[in-house]
Amino acid sequence: MSRYIEGDLKEAVRQSKEGEFLSVIPGDCWKVKKYKDCYYFQFLSGELAGKTKIIKISEADYLMCIDGNRNQNQLCIKFGIS
Repeated sequence: MSRYIEGDLKEAVRQSKEGEFLSVIPGDCWKVKKYKDCYYFQFLSGELAGKTKIIKISEADYLMCIDGNRNQNQLCIKFGIS
């Protein structure tokens, strides 16, 4: 089972602006957002085509990102994303 969100849910999360927090660092391609009652980390993969990947995260991780206490690198390390 993949940890990445796929299909209709991926598209709904990707298009949602609910609770969205975008990185303000130039060159960063990631965001965290709330969709319905769940929290997600959306980022651009390192693949050649640069596909958007989305994983579910905890509310605590989401709030830490919004407060500036967690960044993309820390989320990638925590969730084993290379």
